[in-house]
Amino acid sequence: MRTYPLVTHRTNRLPFTTLDLRTEMNTARLGLRALRSQPMPKFTSTPIGQVARRYASTSGHGHLPFSYANRRTFALKYFTFVATGFSIPFIAIWWTWNKPGGIHNP
Repeated sequence: MRTYPLVTHRTNRLPFTTLDLRTEMNTARLGLRALRSQPMPKFTSTPIGQVARRYASTSGHGHLPFSYANRRTFALKYFTFVATGFSIPFIAIWWTWNKPGGIHNP
């Protein structure tokens, strides 16, 4: 079993980290030589400003697959689309109950 010092040198870290525990578990499974031959992963991050600038659009709502320049037309199309999708299960239940041999027509 590995022992950890109570005070670490030059840092305020805990005596051990999750990376130490993962390394210890991998050592038990793979063997020390196989573990040392693997390169350590390097994690990098991109600043939020660069990501935001990369995907910024000056054309407004050009990424949407519809246009709502005319609000009445958009409202009518939207309501029709949503009402159709919402009503499909109710139409299926009504058809199942009222078809020949259904609940209401034995």
